[in-house]
Amino acid sequence: MASSSISKLNTPSKPQHLFVAAIDFGTTYSGYAFSSTAEWEKVHTNRWRGDKLTSPKAPTVVLLNPDQSFNSFGYTAEKAYSELVNEGPEDPEKPTYKDYYYFQNFKMKLHNTKNVTEGTIIEDIRGKPMQALIIFAYAIRELKNNLLEQLRNAITDAKEKDILYVLTVPAIWDERAKLFMRKAAMKAGIDEEMLFIALEPEAASVFCQTLPFHVEDVGQKQLVKPGTQYMVADLGGGTADLTVHKRTENGKLRELWRASGGPWGGKNVNENFLQCITTIVTPKAMEKLRKTEMDDYLDLLQEIESKKKHVNVKKKSLIIIVPLSLIDCTSEETNYKTLEEAVAASMYASSITVKKNKLTFKKNVLNELFEPIVEEIINKMMNVFSHITSDIPYILLVGGFSECDIVREKIREQFPSKTVIAPLESGLIVLKGAVYYGHLPEPISVRCAPYTYGIQSWPPFDPLQHPRNKRVIINGEERCKDVFFKFVTIGDAIEPGCTKSQNFQILDTKQTSLECIVYVSEEEDPEFVDTCTPLLKLSIPLKDFRGRGIVEIEEALIFGETELRIKARDHWSGVEYAVSKELATRV
Repeated sequence: MASSSISKLNTPSKPQHLFVAAIDFGTTYSGYAFSSTAEWEKVHTNRWRGDKLTSPKAPTVVLLNPDQSFNSFGYTAEKAYSELVNEGPEDPEKPTYKDYYYFQNFKMKLHNTKNVTEGTIIEDIRGKPMQALIIFAYAIRELKNNLLEQLRNAITDAKEKDILYVLTVPAIWDERAKLFMRKAAMKAGIDEEMLFIALEPEAASVFCQTLPFHVEDVGQKQLVKPGTQYMVADLGGGTADLTVHKRTENGKLRELWRASGGPWGGKNVNENFLQCITTIVTPKAMEKLRKTEMDDYLDLLQEIESKKKHVNVKKKSLIIIVPLSLIDCTSEETNYKTLEEAVAASMYASSITVKKNKLTFKKNVLNELFEPIVEEIINKMMNVFSHITSDIPYILLVGGFSECDIVREKIREQFPSKTVIAPLESGLIVLKGAVYYGHLPEPISVRCAPYTYGIQSWPPFDPLQHPRNKRVIINGEERCKDVFFKFVTIGDAIEPGCTKSQNFQILDTKQTSLECIVYVSEEEDPEFVDTCTPLLKLSIPLKDFRGRGIVEIEEALIFGETELRIKARDHWSGVEYAVSKELATRV
């Protein structure tokens, strides 16, 4: 177990719990960290052990048994699956590795799927389907259990009820993905009341505001000065997550522009390397390697992940060692007898050299593999800067992908007038910051609405304003269906706890519940809900209103926090009612 500490801070820890634990669930790597409320500035992390190395995070890999029960996670899962692949001749009475389920890089499913639901399906490395919620829950449970084991080794009487959990998510995710992660954590055994969702770039920003002065970057000391404005670029394995903060006089952070970004993480560079090699040996040879020599295929993926971090703009070459079995597959599936012949016949003949099973990538091809992804990130950064009139002199780089030298250097080249701050162990900043986030009082004073939020309404039909096909008759009156009633406009500056409410009349109190769908849009003023995205379905129980005639329910949406909150109350009695949230789908 490792720990980091900073000079003693005067701010007391906020929670009533004895510990705050953070879980950083990443696309390629995941980990946890914790600290006690008594010494909350001392953050403890774990060391995960693989065959060849140890690291503060483990690969986000889940292995399931043939009956879909949990087998292992992280390095243990990688090793177990490789051993299954390497087992001797197949026994028809015994399951083989093909019968197991091996999942990696599955977090991006939540980003790439517009309508995430609890029934969303993901596929394992061989294409076998499973319910995504189960896989996410297995991974979170293993991180939680490992955390509890480490904590109890240090404090024997530590109990789970003593822990407040903080789960990190990208700021660019919508409420659907956040709610999905909350449900996965609950399925993993974390009490809903003891779970807080933190946005990854905000956690990183909070960490740098608490300021570990031992970090060897003078620029970071500027971030704590009141009035300082800076961009946080959280570059992870799956996504690039950008936000802009201003340090206020009261020591909190104000978001100056809504979170933005996209699927431009380090995983894309890995895929570019793999595609380059596949182009050389042909897709048939690579597919044969994946099907017949799975352990070697996984070794190739690990080789790429390990080597890519050492690429920088001055580096003239990079060596990737490919499995000998890939050379065999190439000779069996193509007309090339050797790897040298395959490279010579490819588009990379002048930019990649071969010596036995070592591919040496020259500088020009290395740039080609990185540049498309880095350019996407830089273009988005420029776009964000163009929307902010005041000067943003600092860029804070965090996340595992930001540890690649070439990424840092390309960003510095593009923004020579700005100070680019890249703290040591950038890949752990979000994780440690999430621990601090759980201890501190609300650290963000203002956020910008990522979407326009609203609900469906049924105003009187106006033939001069409303389309004819929206006309409906309700209780003998002409109404216009599907009209968008706006609560918040995209980009609005919102303080935490900002409440918007609307009264609803319940004409039929025999209904068991009132259901309402919250819609979101990237337009400022959508006219109808059928052009928007259904976000959450709210359900308000009506059993207490039977026989009362007309009932008015005030429904309130609370904005400006990491998750959208909802309240409902009886307008007549003032009694509040629980509102259940579900992921909404389009009818």
